[in-house]
Amino acid sequence: MKRRPQDPVEERLSHLAHEFKSPLSGIQSLVALLKESSENLTAVQHDQVRLIGAFTDHLELLMENILYHTKLDHSSYTLYEEVLDVGQLVQDILKLKAFAFSTHQIEVALHEEGVVPLLKCDRVLCTQAILNILDNALKFTPSYGRVLICLTSTDEGFFIKIEDTGPGIKETNRESALKPYTQLHKGEGLGLGLSLVKETMDLHQGTLQLINGPKGGLIVTLRFDASRCISQTSVSFAS
Repeated sequence: MKRRPQDPVEERLSHLAHEFKSPLSGIQSLVALLKESSENLTAVQHDQVRLIGAFTDHLELLMENILYHTKLDHSSYTLYEEVLDVGQLVQDILKLKAFAFSTHQIEVALHEEGVVPLLKCDRVLCTQAILNILDNALKFTPSYGRVLICLTSTDEGFFIKIEDTGPGIKETNRESALKPYTQLHKGEGLGLGLSLVKETMDLHQGTLQLINGPKGGLIVTLRFDASRCISQTSVSFAS
């Protein structure tokens, strides 16, 4: 993948993202301490601590997106590949996001079609990609909506499909949605989420597809080549 020279503005954003990480970690540590002593908090204070934690986690995601974008777009990034149980990874991510979806009264379901294989991929990039897609679904799916994650393995590869009941993306806007710093909706953040997913799939020689569902909503599909799939039964782990 061809790299372009780093833009001065993006270079500054990357520097600021690094600078924010230390104070952000301090705030997260304080929130964790407050949660440990939650029995001493009133109901209002408990809710305030929860909100601080949620906003801090969101800020961390924004900072990580800036850093990943800079790393992927402006350097010869080397994939740190490992054999990964994607089914377990998605379950762990859903546990992490469960409270946020519950707060917005959005139903989340995971469906595995057949036996999900192990996948040779970069854990950090794939985790961030799935988080970004779910974060978009969380932002645009209305209350009492639904998000469905489907994991499927075929002769053509391994597919992660995430479908929501939000407004979807117009066909004329889909190419723009994959470009860095593009905001299709006012106040949606830095516009890095889907562009990072696209860069991640390019590095894995995979594909990213965006389509609207027949009844509305957005369907995001990640496809990894079959050569990256490893049967669960063919792998033995050293003790």
